[in-house]
Amino acid sequence: MKKIILISLLIICLSNQVYSQSGWFQQPTGTFHVLTDVQFINSNTGWAVGNLGTILTTTNGGTNWILRNVGTDQDILQVSFVDTSNGWVACIDSVRRTTDGGITWATQRQSYNLSYSIHFVNSGTGWIGGQSSLLNKTTNGGLNWVQSEFLSSSSITSFSFINASTGWIAGTNAFLRKTTNGGDNWIIQTGTASGYTYQSIYFIDQDNGWIAGSVGHIIHTTNGGTNWTLQTTPPHFENWMSVHFANSSTGWIAGFNGKILKTTNGGTNWLLLSSGVVSQLNSIYFTNPNTGWVVGDSGKILKTITGGTSGIRQISEIIPSKYSLSQNYPNPFNPATTISFQLPVAGQVSLKVYDMLGREMATLVNEKLSSGVYETTFNATQYPSGVYFYRLEIEDPTGLTKNFTDVKKMLLIK
Repeated sequence: MKKIILISLLIICLSNQVYSQSGWFQQPTGTFHVLTDVQFINSNTGWAVGNLGTILTTTNGGTNWILRNVGTDQDILQVSFVDTSNGWVACIDSVRRTTDGGITWATQRQSYNLSYSIHFVNSGTGWIGGQSSLLNKTTNGGLNWVQSEFLSSSSITSFSFINASTGWIAGTNAFLRKTTNGGDNWIIQTGTASGYTYQSIYFIDQDNGWIAGSVGHIIHTTNGGTNWTLQTTPPHFENWMSVHFANSSTGWIAGFNGKILKTTNGGTNWLLLSSGVVSQLNSIYFTNPNTGWVVGDSGKILKTITGGTSGIRQISEIIPSKYSLSQNYPNPFNPATTISFQLPVAGQVSLKVYDMLGREMATLVNEKLSSGVYETTFNATQYPSGVYFYRLEIEDPTGLTKNFTDVKKMLLIK
């Protein structure tokens, strides 16, 4: 009787505020300034930069972000670290360096041309790019910079180097160049169309690279940039701001309106992910195929530990003898917990989370699954401490078994 009352209570929807677990959860930043770039040197140590001299550092994967003083209120557009200590930022008016992981910063270069991008391959060798084809190189960690000249009015927005010799630069008006001798000479390369702004370029090796830019423009090369192929993403014609790949197959693109795309086949197909926000997303970075961060407007930092997807995982293909819903683990939990269930036959599966008042708080699963054993993660970062219930409903479309429903309780303690 108690179980029937509980189920009846849960199906009463008292609120329209229902969240789909997107695989991304927000991290507290302590700032509302626009964040323009993010980089991690390992799964724990990373940096995010943004407008009005904003620099954030973390040494625990983003659980805590610390605001640092860079000594300027100018916008910072990109960050580049080569290890946990040595890093540089491209400010609008200067280049600044840290040797203590971002705690303190020193000005290295003042510029009348706006600096938009920066990239170092080691503690000595790096490049900055910016307005009107500003392109400078250093071989002594930024103490001295040598300028390269280009007959172009384009601005350089992004670098990608696979070593100290081979790299690419991209920018406005479909600006695209390649070097194989560390920037002494640059070879003109041509994308699939002119007039686009190339916001971000990323090469995973000497052959495979991607560019993301304005109006949904995504292009791919498999021969080091000699030829480029358009990878269309209808109807996702957003302005894309950042592209990053973990390997030659798995990559992500982030851009306007909170949109994130993911591919697991090198970009032949792109899946639109749910980020849970509508803010513009400006930079995305992954340390492995599962763990990544994305930053954007209003101080947003999102993290995923499931590659950006909702996290439903089949953990066994052994066909179980009956339906079952397991107790979540850990329980109590903070902020995430794992829920597993079994399906003896294929069916339509719904797994939802409710609060004590029966309000639907999150949809963890809502799809057809084959028989097997599954688990998924509920991340409660955005929810207060308290008792919650999760409800599993399985419908057998064949009619060979009865539909299954079960409810269990879990405790969030923050």
